[in-house]
Amino acid sequence: MGSPERITHNPHSKAVLIDVDNTINKLQVHLMKYVNRRSTQLYLYRQFTSTQMESTDTPFDKLAEEYFGSPELVIQSRPFPKALEGTKLLHENGFELHIASARRESLYPTTIAWLEKHGFFSYVTDVHLKTSHISGADFKTGVAKEISAVAAFDDEKLLAEALASIGIPVYLIRRPWNVELKKNDLIRPHSSFYRATLSFLNS
Repeated sequence: MGSPERITHNPHSKAVLIDVDNTINKLQVHLMKYVNRRSTQLYLYRQFTSTQMESTDTPFDKLAEEYFGSPELVIQSRPFPKALEGTKLLHENGFELHIASARRESLYPTTIAWLEKHGFFSYVTDVHLKTSHISGADFKTGVAKEISAVAAFDDEKLLAEALASIGIPVYLIRRPWNVELKKNDLIRPHSSFYRATLSFLNS
């Protein structure tokens, strides 16, 4: 198997790729409250690992499936402090903001509604829809190539590694499930989306 095809940068591109869940919103915090109210096991945010995040057949996953099957619950998640301010800064500096969330197709209208509800949508150039037959990594790298992204903002280890493998600088928002990430010059950890945007704009 060969190396992933690296992106061919458009020197005039000012497009950036932005994730939603756990990058600009507190989805995992809200999800874990939902799960812990219904589970006999207590799940702690600070101890949530990448293995748990990527698992598909545990008691947590079954309750998470209920949660993600309820758009009225998903839309209740709150933005992180200053996430909107960071989005506005990118927009004011002339960047095209492309939302690329690996959420299931059925939540696409919910994602749009959430972005509108919290004031993000007016700064967004496009919201890209992931179809069910494609992996999150293939979806995000595909969008990155399509828009000639100059940077990406994400929280998931595997997605950050996939984007970096095609030459995209990734501003990784530090979360408990990505602390074991191996050193990579193209993956730049930051404590928040807002701080990541400041670092990117000053680079």
